[in-house]
Formats: sequence, structure tokens, C-alpha cells
Amino acid sequence: MRGDARIEGIEADFTWHPDDQWTLSLNGDYLNDRFTKINATSTAFNVGDELDFTPKYQFTVSAQRDFSWNGRLSFMRLDYSERGRESERNRSIGPWYYYQSDIIRTLNYYIGLQWNESLSLNLFAQNLLNDRGIVAPVQTTVLESRPRPRTYGIEFSVKFE
Repeated sequence: MRGDARIEGIEADFTWHPDDQWTLSLNGDYLNDRFTKINATSTAFNVGDELDFTPKYQFTVSAQRDFSWNGRLSFMRLDYSERGRESERNRSIGPWYYYQSDIIRTLNYYIGLQWNESLSLNLFAQNLLNDRGIVAPVQTTVLESRPRPRTYGIEFSVKFE
């Protein structure tokens, strides 16, 4: 056990429907986390250090418009997400062992069509900003993780009853 920590934060989720066609939403959280006590046998952390692998904040902002196309229910949605830095440190290895992830920003777009009660078609573009930053603060080529590159696709959904 490393010691004791204090984690304080706030989480929020807001959704607004200005009319029947639009949905605007914002959700996210902010954390303040620190070690408050360190075990005498642990030299990897100091009191006041942030906890490892915990982003300081993350949020998503979305706008969706529902509409009818050719008599069928349809939608368009744009999502922007941002995730703050995470850190990893270990003073028992040395003072130089401190890594941070990048701030990850993604922009996604979706457009969908409900063909009938059981068949739908969606087109999507994910990570339009092509953010290729480092997701986790582990800085080795073996464990390095990055977001999926810009991706376009088609999704068919069939509902069986």
C-alpha cells in the first residue's frame, strides 16, 4: 500500500432540447487528487503528488439534429471530446521517472437513417482531428497507446424480433 489519498471533484451532465429537432449536451468531470499520507516503506511518491493514471478532467460536447428524410427518421450528430493529461511517477526508480500523457481531443460526426423498424444505416467519421497523442503515460514502445486514427465507416443495423 502506498498511503492515503484524497480525491475531490465534480461531475456534470446537461442536456437541452431547444426544440423537437435539436439536442445539445455537455457532460464531464474535474478531479483534484493528491496523496495525503505516504507509508514509510514507500519512496515512490511524496505527499501532494497526484495519483497515477487519473486524468484531471474530461468532457464531451454534443449537438444532434433529428429530421425526416424521404419520410424516414434521420439524425446528424457532432461530438467533441477532450481528456486531460494523466501522469505516472516512481521516485524509487529515480527522479527522472515521471511521464505524462497528451491531452486527447477527438471530433466525431454521425449521420443515420432509420429505414424501417428493424433496419438502420449510419455513416460516421471518427477522430476527424486525427489526434495521435499518447493516451497513457507509460512511455515504452511496447505499451504505448494512441487513439485510433481518422476513421470513416458505414454501419448497418438489423433488429431481429
